[in-house]
Amino acid sequence: MPDTFTSHEKSTYQDDNIGEMEDIIINEIPTQDADNLESEPRYNLRKRSKSENIEERAEEIFEENFEELGTEIPVNLDNIDLDPEDLQGASLDDALDAIEGKNLPERVAKWPNDAYRDFMRLIVEGNISNKIGDQIIKFFNKYSNLEESPLPKSTKNGKDHLNQITSPSLDFKEKVVSTYSGIDITLYYRPIFRAIQALLQRPEVANNFVYKGILKKKRDDGSETRVFGEPYEGDWWLETEKTLPPLNHLLSIILYSDGTTFDGLGKTSGHPVFLTLGNVPNWVRNLPESKILL
Repeated sequence: MPDTFTSHEKSTYQDDNIGEMEDIIINEIPTQDADNLESEPRYNLRKRSKSENIEERAEEIFEENFEELGTEIPVNLDNIDLDPEDLQGASLDDALDAIEGKNLPERVAKWPNDAYRDFMRLIVEGNISNKIGDQIIKFFNKYSNLEESPLPKSTKNGKDHLNQITSPSLDFKEKVVSTYSGIDITLYYRPIFRAIQALLQRPEVANNFVYKGILKKKRDDGSETRVFGEPYEGDWWLETEKTLPPLNHLLSIILYSDGTTFDGLGKTSGHPVFLTLGNVPNWVRNLPESKILL
């Protein structure tokens, strides 16, 4: 599972897996070279891994999953390149600024007012039909005694407003990763940098975010006992922080996946991948708001 740390000046991404560890160092491109790299990512990446060839290992794992079926699906990972924008425009500072309403990217949802936003959240989360939504609007307008209603004129108008949102933090992409029996196998994904940024913009995560490791102890009968309960309380975290440049912090990324069905009969299934962070307490990490779909 990748562990990431970002900062005001530099960003270092570290991968923490039980079996192997991969570090990705992200260095800013010098200003004098920026003009020549307009179509390239804003960062140079270099990898240090115990595995000499990650792509070969990924292909082996993919093929091993189909050994029991006696079927070998051709996988060509050489042509699966990240889009330059997948590595751009996301940092911890940007996310925290967005929480405070600073430096918002263009075309991010700007609600007319809080009541409008809360009403549309109710409609979406409650899966409420346009007909029932319109009745709620009429009921509110009748008894609110307001000269101008803060709600949309109709539920449909509110949904049209939602459809105009094209925030980079919400957009998903698709890429064909293989072809089997004439059928393209497509990966639908959200750039991980964007997903992290969107997750850090959620108040539940931002308000409980832990920037530095904690050496936690408790006293019992005059003696001290070391307590371990969170990732940022472990020795690895504390020791790794000592190796970081000033103003850099660790960002622990946890990825997990589980099978799910897309229809009532269970004939169509998928394996969505979710992301959460180890920089928040366990009780926060278990909240639905602390997870995001990749």
